[in-house]
Amino acid sequence: MCSFLLISHEVSTEPVRPNAPKEPLSIGSSRVNAMQSRTTTFLIHSKSKPFFVLPSLPFSTTIHNHTIQHGQHHHSTTTFHNRNLAAIIHSLCDAHRFDEAHNIFSLFLSSGFLPDHPTSNVLLSRLLPSQTPHRTWACALSLIQANHGFVPSIVTYHRLMDHFCRFGQPQQAHILFFDMKGRGHCPNVVSYTTLINGYCLIGGIGDARKVFDEMLDSGIAANSLTYSVLVGGFLRKKDIEGAKGMMCQLWEKMRVEKEASMKMAAFANLVDSLCRGGFFNELFRIAEEFALGGSLCEEVAYGQMIDSLCKVGRYHAAARIVYIMRKRGLVPSVACYNYIIHGFSKDGDCMRAYQLLEEAEFGFLLSEHTYKVLVEALCQVLDVDKARKVLEHMLSREGVDKTRIYNTYLRALCIVDNPTELLNVLVLMLQSQCHADVITLNTVINGFCKVGRIDEALTVLQDMLSGLKREAYHIVREMKRNKLTPDCVTWRILDKLHGKVRTHNHFEDRNLSALYDRASLGT
Repeated sequence: MCSFLLISHEVSTEPVRPNAPKEPLSIGSSRVNAMQSRTTTFLIHSKSKPFFVLPSLPFSTTIHNHTIQHGQHHHSTTTFHNRNLAAIIHSLCDAHRFDEAHNIFSLFLSSGFLPDHPTSNVLLSRLLPSQTPHRTWACALSLIQANHGFVPSIVTYHRLMDHFCRFGQPQQAHILFFDMKGRGHCPNVVSYTTLINGYCLIGGIGDARKVFDEMLDSGIAANSLTYSVLVGGFLRKKDIEGAKGMMCQLWEKMRVEKEASMKMAAFANLVDSLCRGGFFNELFRIAEEFALGGSLCEEVAYGQMIDSLCKVGRYHAAARIVYIMRKRGLVPSVACYNYIIHGFSKDGDCMRAYQLLEEAEFGFLLSEHTYKVLVEALCQVLDVDKARKVLEHMLSREGVDKTRIYNTYLRALCIVDNPTELLNVLVLMLQSQCHADVITLNTVINGFCKVGRIDEALTVLQDMLSGLKREAYHIVREMKRNKLTPDCVTWRILDKLHGKVRTHNHFEDRNLSALYDRASLGT
């Protein structure tokens, strides 16, 4: 059951008397009338948290003004702050309303409400996904100035530094680095690697080397990711010799690195850098040799290569990695096959996509989205035979929604304007005991209308309407069995259906008419 937290007040329509006694602020009661503020409440939904009904910014401003006016924190407002500030910030951030979250957080700080140190770090971390490091750092500075004993956590510093670096401002990240040191935090390998990455992103490989040397002089050992980031920096500057030298150090470090996740992150960053820089021959050399021993899981490493190549649109190169994997006795994952086939199909090379599927002997299940893109691409080049084989492959698998698979194929057939194949697939669908829904029939009708086959379209439409009439009369039978009396609306609908039924002479329709007559007589 969802819980609700209601924070509201009524709006006073009477003027405030100048000499009226000051009443305490009471949240959730009508005694807030004297504040003369309109308040809008928002319902914020969070997947992992309850519902919260939150005050808008003007309401929080009223609390701020009331507190400043009285020169003290009333117990009610203090209770409001302690119990609800974190809930408000969490809920606003869950709803991606970061501007309001920053404003309310700053407003409470300016009012003198200071959360404890752990809560402060948690709230700052919730503001970080806003990708507005300047505003979040301003909130952190406000906390530091208001509460001289507060110091942001080193994780908060690192995330803020990373955000500044990703916005192309490593100098600002360096300022945070010095501030972090000045407040008692000892920089670690994450601190230095973040700065190195920031300078590499803007092409400042010289500054990155200086930070790297400073890290080593401080007695902090670089990890695999640090070397990988530096390799990326050299590649951005097209400094091949520098990149090769640093890459040798990277391989040596990866052989002795104990943390598997760190090695995988370093390798992924290296592969991304090679693909972005266009150094595909070097990537293929690594794929062919792969002389890292047991330092990396080969399937994961090759999968990372395929992912990086597909990101830059090199689907043929990704298919080459698949061949290298097979030659080494490895089996590419379903995700890798889907990624490449989807890319080929979108890139206009559906024949190559189908060839890759055929070479794998249809040994994996296409995702529905990849299947849709592939059959549409095959129909666009008028190769309906291959599209039908893909359909048969999808239908042969367990656990698939066959109606949706057929509907996707029927929509693809509308591209080729082939009404015969359209009708054949519909008949095949019905013969295989697959239920045709309204989307199926609408698709078939649309396909017939596109090629001017109006008679066939009307036939399908009439079949669809007849089926709906049968369902309507079936509901009438259910009502009678449950001893429910139809009201005037039900009779009006039945009368319309009965009028349509009388225009036909089919045996089934006469039976339905008899049912209507019996129902109208109450029998």
